Amino acid sequence: MSGFYGMNFKYMSELEQPWAYPAGICVMALIVIGSIVYAKKTTLVVASFRLQITALFRG
Repeated sequence: MSGFYGMNFKYMSELEQPWAYPAGICVMALIVIGSIVYAKKTTLVVASFRLQITALFRG
């Protein structure tokens, strides 16, 4: 927990809300998954663009 909140026990939301800790972890996981998906899509778009340019110049 200290990695998530930096040892600020006074401000830890799960002390007052039982659903806050799982919700926070889910939001963090969604951000990571979204970043990975975005990076993979961007890489695929760049790779397909490179293939099209290569094919264009080959004649």
